[in-house]
Amino acid sequence: AQWTTIFSDSTHNIGDIFCLNKDTCWVSGDKGLFMKTTDGGINWNKIPMDTSKDYYGQYFITENIGLLFAAPNEILRTSDGGNTWVSTFPNTNCPSLVLYNSHAINSDTIFIRGWCNSFDYTLDVTYDGGLNVNEVTLIHPCSFPNNLLNKLYFPNDSVGYAVGYDEILYKTINRGISWNKIHEDCINGYDIYSMSCYNDTICWFAGNIPIYGLKYSTDGGVNWISYLTNQVGIVRDVAFFADGNGYIIVDHDIWKTTDFGATFYLQYRLIDPGPIASAGLDKFFFLSSQTGYVLSQHSVIKTTNGGGPVGINEHQSSALVSIFPNPSSGVFTISKFQLLKGPWHVQIFDNLGKLIFQKQNIQDKELEVNLSDFNEGLYFVKAIVGNKSSAGKVLIVK
Repeated sequence: AQWTTIFSDSTHNIGDIFCLNKDTCWVSGDKGLFMKTTDGGINWNKIPMDTSKDYYGQYFITENIGLLFAAPNEILRTSDGGNTWVSTFPNTNCPSLVLYNSHAINSDTIFIRGWCNSFDYTLDVTYDGGLNVNEVTLIHPCSFPNNLLNKLYFPNDSVGYAVGYDEILYKTINRGISWNKIHEDCINGYDIYSMSCYNDTICWFAGNIPIYGLKYSTDGGVNWISYLTNQVGIVRDVAFFADGNGYIIVDHDIWKTTDFGATFYLQYRLIDPGPIASAGLDKFFFLSSQTGYVLSQHSVIKTTNGGGPVGINEHQSSALVSIFPNPSSGVFTISKFQLLKGPWHVQIFDNLGKLIFQKQNIQDKELEVNLSDFNEGLYFVKAIVGNKSSAGKVLIVK
């Protein structure tokens, strides 16, 4: 697959990448790392910065005007493309605030995601280009400490989302003037790292939720449905597009779909015994469904053709159903992915390959299965929808 490393540095931890267009990008990281390319990553220019500071993220409104976030709580602003910087915002309401990424609607209206070591979420907004910043407190209903907003996501200039720990999702429809909580799941440790919507109602959520690292919603984020991906690991980032292409990061792997998530294929695996691969892959930055970047701890990897073809049989992992609860006492539900149409079929095998259950021509979206008479252990579930099939697992524990 055509994912190519275009930048690596084993002496720094890379924090973020931001691209204004296909040619102009900036990379930031710890110990003063700040690099710029104007030819799509063929050549990189190092911009001298304070090596005692760690830079967690940047956002550029134009090629000249941009923001850079320095630990622990400093916002730097440039008007010459990053060659010189002026500190515009030392946070005073929260001395322990750590600033991460941001989203700018224009050169004046900018949202900054942070962490204030409190029970609630911290979000800052400026309407004058960073000269004055107002702190917004989003009340966390679950009363867990050390809450973190993991991502700001704005599909357009009016509508935005803030997603974080404990499956909390806030939404604004008025440029951040007010935020409403539209989803919560107060289970400590069920944390969401990223989200992506490919229309007004269908959104995907990635995180470290046990059993399922990927969820989706068909009503704009109000209700979430667990989604079986067959991968083992934390789903760190997700990116979906209106043409049916989508990508998820699972540890060292990139999985891709070309049919809106009906099936996923292993497309790229970062294999390197050295420090460049030690922390796996971290997050995406896409300019389109075909041109994008992915970050590891010490490298930037790029594609200009969607990562190349998908569909290699030995790497295929169909994602047609979800199984819950899993582990189970023996009674569990198999749920067909809501966007798939038509009847479906289920077969269940024991660990010796013996068929112990099957049901054909299922018309309902969900099927309840009772294997409580069978022994504890791992069982294999095959689901067939149309000409697609998937293989899942369910663990019975009594």
